[in-house]
Amino acid sequence: MANTMNFFRIDDVCDKMKNQELFYELLNTFQKNNIVPLIGIIPNNKDEKIIEKTSSFKLEDLKKLIKQKKVEVALHGYEHKYQTKEKGILKLTSKSEFSGLSYLDQETKLKKGLKIIKERLGVRPKYFFAPSHNYDKNTLKLLKKYDLINVDGISLNSFVEQGVLHIPQQTNSVFDSHWPFKKGIFVYHFHPSALTKKIIDRTKFVLKTDCYSFKEQNFAPKRNSLKSYAFRIIFKLKNLASYLLK
Repeated sequence: MANTMNFFRIDDVCDKMKNQELFYELLNTFQKNNIVPLIGIIPNNKDEKIIEKTSSFKLEDLKKLIKQKKVEVALHGYEHKYQTKEKGILKLTSKSEFSGLSYLDQETKLKKGLKIIKERLGVRPKYFFAPSHNYDKNTLKLLKKYDLINVDGISLNSFVEQGVLHIPQQTNSVFDSHWPFKKGIFVYHFHPSALTKKIIDRTKFVLKTDCYSFKEQNFAPKRNSLKSYAFRIIFKLKNLASYLLK
């Protein structure tokens, strides 16, 4: 890998989504730079913290953008409603919609979510990421069964785990620094409910660097390297430090 490869993912896209004006401004920023972001759709949202009752946004508003191939669609859970306190594989959070549930219960969520997106948007997502980065071995078994790519994990490169292709996602904000790592895949992610003009302005700056659209061919898996191992250690130490300093 010659350079840092920056990608973009927008989480929590759902009916009555907050900040739809800023959401569209962000999408327009990507379009002006010929970048196709990944948008994570919650098919049956039950999380009231990320919606606005007066919002007119509905999933069907995305149809034109999907048809024009200006966005790539991912399944972002089912209801965005946390049911367990299991930490899952990454152990980054102790709240989950999937980890700790049975294989059958998780499969029900996955099937319903895919069905809703197909019915409402006419597409079948090939990407998945769980709310709060929290998934377990049952989740990965199902992603393999339904041929879904997991946009999560901690690594400098895409990798395969339990037969599932993972695109690492460890960049919380466009203000994050990857120092001292100069080569790798970094997926910046956004939440519409937290979008601000400052974030969009910073995104315009990041888009001047090596940025890419979400396309599967960009993500051939690579062997874990010593640099990836070091990166995971530093990432977890940073995560622990930010938790202790809260």
